[in-house]
Amino acid sequence: MSIDEIKRYFDNRNLNQSVEILREKHGELREKIRQLQQLEESIGEKIEHLEHISKVSDSKEIDIREISEREIITFNRCAENEIDIYKKGYRICGVILQIVQIDISVTDKNEEAMFETQIPIKKH
Repeated sequence: MSIDEIKRYFDNRNLNQSVEILREKHGELREKIRQLQQLEESIGEKIEHLEHISKVSDSKEIDIREISEREIITFNRCAENEIDIYKKGYRICGVILQIVQIDISVTDKNEEAMFETQIPIKKH
């Protein structure tokens, strides 16, 4: 309680005012508990996510390759299939690479990941 709240209480003490103050403080306490529970849940999810990432990053199955510089073509929309690429006069000429990015300083939700697919192509 602030000093003003204490002064107000002692200036006009009665049962109704006591109940009103207790209800108000009880509501504030419940809100703080709710906020702390949300924070605890969020921190728990982040810990779980980071532990999962650390297990995945220890994997020996990650294949790192250096890819030489090459030209790319972009579409104003997603290519539905290889036919879209062929219609533009190109053909696939190598390994298709899919990159997934998750900025864990911003989010820990997999559904907020950004995907990029790189398709090496050559002009017919």
